Amino acid sequence: MGSQVGTALLKHPVFGDLPHEGFLSPLLFRIIGNGKPLAGSGIAEKDLFMVGEGREECFAYLAQRNVGDGVAVESFGLDLLSGKPEGAAILDGMIDFARRLK
Repeated sequence: MGSQVGTALLKHPVFGDLPHEGFLSPLLFRIIGNGKPLAGSGIAEKDLFMVGEGREECFAYLAQRNVGDGVAVESFGLDLLSGKPEGAAILDGMIDFARRLK
């Protein structure tokens, strides 16, 4: 896990059918990597869906952001294209959530 100390997941439709306990469980160990440092990221706290705490700083893993007149759903440091079921479940959830944002 390297410098990863803890990770929290919001109960939110962006995760689709992925079962989670609200924290980093063994289910997610295989797809989590280095997130985006929160400091200076410009991501509002209300727009964070998955965050992690390292020894020195906090990281964003899944968030949304206003882009023009729309909203983008962003992933940082999650291996969603690995072919692993947990990555596919999050990617499916992100796509379904984004479709509902229209």
